[in-house]
Amino acid sequence: GQITFFAMEVLEALRHELELPNAQPQATRRNAFVRGLDLSALIGQQFEVQGVRFEGVEESKPCHWMNAALGPGAEEWLRGRAGLRCRILTDGILARRN
Repeated sequence: GQITFFAMEVLEALRHELELPNAQPQATRRNAFVRGLDLSALIGQQFEVQGVRFEGVEESKPCHWMNAALGPGAEEWLRGRAGLRCRILTDGILARRN
């Protein structure tokens, strides 16, 4: 994968369920953070974000490092929801939107 997407809803649930209110997005080591996308449904699919086209390649798998970066239990909790590795199909600029 050339870029990995991560759902902010997953981070928010992790913070709540594992009682890790200080877990930060950058600690996931993912490249792009999104809201409102079912990332697992995009495996094998082409999709567009802000005019840039991507192809979902595979689920991103968490590693033991997640327990140190996010907090105890994060690796196990993130299995099946650690993001989406993608191939970049077109060029463009992704901008942060609130």
